[in-house]
Amino acid sequence: MAARGNSVNFSQSLIPIFKDENFEFWSIKMKTLFKSQDLWELVENGYADPDEENNNRLKENKKKDNKALLFIQQAVHETIFSRIAAATTSKEAWEILHKEFQGSSKVITVKLQSLRRDFETLFMRNNESVQDFLSRVTAIVSQMKSYGEQITDEIVVAKVLRSLTPTFDHVVAAIEESKDLSVYAFDELMGSLQAHEARLNRSLETKNEEKAFQVREESSNQRGRGHSRGGFRGRSRGRGRFFGSYHGVQCYKEKNETSLWHLRYGHLNINGLKLLSQNEMVLGLPKIESIDMYFLGLEVKQGKDGIFISQKKYATDLLKKFNMLNCKVAATPMNVNEKLKIEDGTQSTDGRFFRSLVGGLIYLTHTRPDIAFSVGVVSRFMHNPTAHHLGAAKRILRYIAGTRDFGLWYSQVSNFRLVGFSDSDWAGCLDDRRSTSGSIFNLGSGAITWTSKRQATVALSSSEAEYIAATSSACQAVWLRKLLADLLQDQKGATEIFCDNASAIAMTKNPVYHGRSKHIDIRHHFIRELVANEVISLKFCGTNEQVADILTKSLPREKHVYFRSRLGVCKFESRGSVEE
Repeated sequence: MAARGNSVNFSQSLIPIFKDENFEFWSIKMKTLFKSQDLWELVENGYADPDEENNNRLKENKKKDNKALLFIQQAVHETIFSRIAAATTSKEAWEILHKEFQGSSKVITVKLQSLRRDFETLFMRNNESVQDFLSRVTAIVSQMKSYGEQITDEIVVAKVLRSLTPTFDHVVAAIEESKDLSVYAFDELMGSLQAHEARLNRSLETKNEEKAFQVREESSNQRGRGHSRGGFRGRSRGRGRFFGSYHGVQCYKEKNETSLWHLRYGHLNINGLKLLSQNEMVLGLPKIESIDMYFLGLEVKQGKDGIFISQKKYATDLLKKFNMLNCKVAATPMNVNEKLKIEDGTQSTDGRFFRSLVGGLIYLTHTRPDIAFSVGVVSRFMHNPTAHHLGAAKRILRYIAGTRDFGLWYSQVSNFRLVGFSDSDWAGCLDDRRSTSGSIFNLGSGAITWTSKRQATVALSSSEAEYIAATSSACQAVWLRKLLADLLQDQKGATEIFCDNASAIAMTKNPVYHGRSKHIDIRHHFIRELVANEVISLKFCGTNEQVADILTKSLPREKHVYFRSRLGVCKFESRGSVEE
């Protein structure tokens, strides 16, 4: 009897209490409890009254059923007990709870859909630990499995690798290269990520532990000027005093970060770096020439014949990041006459990866106007990219792989004359039929500003599209003229903007065309006033000489290379004057 009593008490102490939350987890615990007491079959299927000959069996089933019912009654909170108070069997009580808190098959389907959406949109937060993130993943996966979802470790592992922060990019790359993800266990992945996080935290703690070695002075209680024993003369600011003797202390920890950061980084200018490099005082420091300068990823080379600006290192790092350093190069950034649209029939791709790729390309356009149009096209599909969109973005990378040495060359000229080029396609966007405007302005040699942008309204003709583009270019020219005036580089006479559409030019001069352009927004007629006041002069140029064509459409190789050179985009070794 004593042993039996202990068994009952032990079972009662393990009964989980259900408080109207996480029914799926509670039901799993209760199933395990019923199975340990050989009661689950009665709870799941119930029992039938046997013949009179098996009266003892009936009594035994009733006893077991009452025991199971007791477990269920003890396992629910008082607020829920009233719902099963009328149940006379364990099966009846279990079905009441199951139906009310888990729902029918339709309700389960809806819950599964919600959990699948949560699973797909789950990403690691910036300051979140690996343990917390994986706990969220495990909770969602467990809920999905409790509703009957068949989800494998391969799916979970792939999702976790896609959802980590950029801090783990190199770990993800190493795992994908060295492991077979089809058999890679989730527990093994969890251990690898936690180990990497622990190493990262130790590294950060080491860096944050700032130490300053002791400087021995003759006096520790003086303000103002003083002499150290090593012959060093210094001046304090008199904002505090030192008390006591610190000669036995080996090092100090500085708590004031504001007074320590400059010691950590050194405040070295370009001359200091040159001195370190020339005297070989720092291992691994590259040789710094007088004409080299780096700023925000831009390399500037200055010489007697001009200035060369490039992003070679940034382009190389971008190719390495997306494993495209040794890819097959492309002659142009986009296929000739290629058109992209939102719904192209291909499957969706990883939006986070696509946005990272396009964002890197956008920054590269600071010195590469030859890719501005293609990058602008793929950037329209950041929200829901497809495999076709990703292929177009990777083609730009293939083009960069073959031209990463290219940059903008500005040769030394005597005439700083501002010249612009304006162009537009017509209804180039397949989704909303809007046109793309492109404009470039040169100052002496090389492009100083450029834009490739989809127009805000739908143009009803190619002339209207060109007219809208010319107006935008005129506004840019007015701003540039004022900026140059502030720099004492006043522009004499009207600024010439070249356009390859005669009708658009006529609209700015001939009032007869006003009747044909009444539907054009009034703001686009601003260019007429500029032309009349001789601020802007719209000139005609042939299509084969329209440099802005490279900003409005994809071109064949020969034309692309020619317009690229007209922009001043070239290698430093093959640089030359582009002054006409």
